[in-house]
Amino acid sequence: MSIAILMYTVVIKLEAINEKYPGGIEEYSKTPYVWHDHYLVGSSFMNGFDVESHINYLKKYGIVFDAKQYSSDIAIVDQIRGILTSCDWLEFGEDDKSESICWLMATMPGRTVVPKEFYDKS
Repeated sequence: MSIAILMYTVVIKLEAINEKYPGGIEEYSKTPYVWHDHYLVGSSFMNGFDVESHINYLKKYGIVFDAKQYSSDIAIVDQIRGILTSCDWLEFGEDDKSESICWLMATMPGRTVVPKEFYDKS
């Protein structure tokens, strides 16, 4: 599986959310524009300020991020430019519709998960 990359997407390992965030993915996914597959969680933002603010929020729970060094739990991915932070656990590419996606390294991209807000609710 893979996750859609929209604007600036904070990509977090699902295991980090489940281990460190209170209530795990069930609680974290109550926030709008949060989506996940079996390995990764995406949260989308329009600008760098909001990305930084959200990462600082996650760091309060022990989720690891270092913008200047390798980051074991979080990566920042731009919809156009790809992975912006140092990590060796994430792949970036396009799906069959030329949409930007990411998937956990050493897995197959497969079906792409998008935010539930993208589904038609009619």
